[in-house]
Amino acid sequence: MTSVSNTSNQSPLLRPLTILGAGLSIGQPHPGVESAPETMRRHGLLSVIEKLSSWQVNDAGDLDFDKELPVCSLTPGQINNVLEAAYATRKIADATEAIAKRGDFCLTLGGDHSMAAGSIYGLLKAIPDLSVIWVDAHGDFNTPLTTPSGNFHGMPVAALTGVFDLSAYPGFEYYQALLPPERIALVGVRSLDREELELLQQKGILVFTMSEIDRYGIGKVMTAALKRVNPMGVNRLHLSFDIDALDPAIAPSTGTKVPGGLTYREAHYIAEAMAETGMLVSMDVVEVNPALRPDGSFDDTTTADPTVLMAIELIESALGKRIAPSLLIEDLIQ
Repeated sequence: MTSVSNTSNQSPLLRPLTILGAGLSIGQPHPGVESAPETMRRHGLLSVIEKLSSWQVNDAGDLDFDKELPVCSLTPGQINNVLEAAYATRKIADATEAIAKRGDFCLTLGGDHSMAAGSIYGLLKAIPDLSVIWVDAHGDFNTPLTTPSGNFHGMPVAALTGVFDLSAYPGFEYYQALLPPERIALVGVRSLDREELELLQQKGILVFTMSEIDRYGIGKVMTAALKRVNPMGVNRLHLSFDIDALDPAIAPSTGTKVPGGLTYREAHYIAEAMAETGMLVSMDVVEVNPALRPDGSFDDTTTADPTVLMAIELIESALGKRIAPSLLIEDLIQ
């Protein structure tokens, strides 16, 4: 199902943007995350983007992951729902690759964070020099041998950077590790498994925990992160934003909450800093779960879920919204 919004009378100066729904939920155990793309649309995502007056918006609808797959018996060191994950990952990758090859900004709405193993893989097929800022409370750097849960949403960074050979698992024979470790930085991390931390250090992945954000401030952290992944300033950029990076007090509707997260302004600063590079070409927003509202309500027709609204606001900032036009004041503030 594809619907096109406001494309026929747009100025050719507007930048094309395609919204892709990838409501994948099998990478984690909490139902409801699959409804996030449609919930964000229902609460005004398209109109918010269009009001920025910079984008020609196409809504490609939601990918359908329903498929009869053979039963795959699991053994220790496997991935939960491995065949379903492989099928969905490839479908997402094919879609994002096609969007990027058209030259559109690719906005992919999750779903759980396992979908990024597909979205970023597809983007890298189209944009080999892509660099990534990964905003998350977690490292997502487990392997099938180190994971305590077997959940695929804890593995996508490890798969993308080749810490383990995902192609050795059923259905993933096509998969390649396309992302060099020096082209990804993690921001906002505050929950790591012991073996996961060891792997991150061995692989040389740059990780900015909440301690670094507390010590140096989000401005210096983002400057350092961008310098690491894009030292010459010429690489195109992807922002993968897990809503659980925010403190649960402001974004509670998510499945793996960890106290002590990003503040409202820190989260927006990250999105704004990415936009200001002029090199941001794609974004994932993941792990928004409307079924996990703290009030237990599934009816958001009268009162919108604040986590959903926060996700929409972050997309708005990443696409160029500012409190006021930026002024050239860097020489005045040291």
